[in-house]
Amino acid sequence: MKSQENLTYDRFHTNGSKVLYLTFVNIGNKEAIEETTDLFILKLKAKHKVKVDLKVVDGMLVDKNLNSHKF
Repeated sequence: MKSQENLTYDRFHTNGSKVLYLTFVNIGNKEAIEETTDLFILKLKAKHKVKVDLKVVDGMLVDKNLNSHKF
């Protein structure tokens, strides 16, 4: 993510779901990401053996002009 600030966190909701919010922001006038390649690769390391069913829900990309693209 080049010089982006990592503000990623996970949260437990009152309905019992656990959500990981991947958030990277450009604070200030750092170089913007303007490429047609993978933005990032997410790698998780478990402390013990678990089964995980990851899926993207309500994904959104926002550019420096606040234009957004949902996925």
